[in-house]
Amino acid sequence: MLKDVDIAWLAGIIDGEGCFSIKRPIPKRKTPHRKTSYQVWIVLCNTSESMVRRAESILKDMGVEHQPIRKVWKGQRATRWQFWLHVAKKHDVLRMTEMLLPYLTAKKTEAEIVKWYLSKSCRVAQYRTTELDALVLDSMSVIKRNGGEAPAEVLSVLREVIPSQASPGLPKGEGLEGVETRPVRLNDNPVQECPTSSVH
Repeated sequence: MLKDVDIAWLAGIIDGEGCFSIKRPIPKRKTPHRKTSYQVWIVLCNTSESMVRRAESILKDMGVEHQPIRKVWKGQRATRWQFWLHVAKKHDVLRMTEMLLPYLTAKKTEAEIVKWYLSKSCRVAQYRTTELDALVLDSMSVIKRNGGEAPAEVLSVLREVIPSQASPGLPKGEGLEGVETRPVRLNDNPVQECPTSSVH
């Protein structure tokens, strides 16, 4: 039986050991001008098998499907095996994000971005990512490098498109019109993702 304390525990683990990972669109071979949608994953990787197994049990109670737990060895400097668990299906990522969001702290802004994007893309089987989507999703790399906090230039964009990021007292609907043509530029660095791992 799922309890609030279990969801709160999992949120704390995701805050410290988890990762909201963004995969950029990849052009299709037959039609290079067309690109697939962004992919969003939630990843948990840790050396404690018991912790990852408990997270797996909570996900089951939440009704969230996940990929089988993998045992991985992360590079030459690794000293112990790690256990990798990730949620990849967009509807499951959205469900998990919505349930964890009230309890998240360090990754709260990232979770709000994921919820905003998936709330739209989950409505249709084949969602076409917009320029605004790309701008907001790409901002996650900046947020990650800034310790989970959105810099002022990123925050100004998020406040216009994500209701939960809006400043208190902001008139409803203010700043929403024409946001796709705003001359805002973020760093062009690649989105930070969890390290690539090999299965052993």
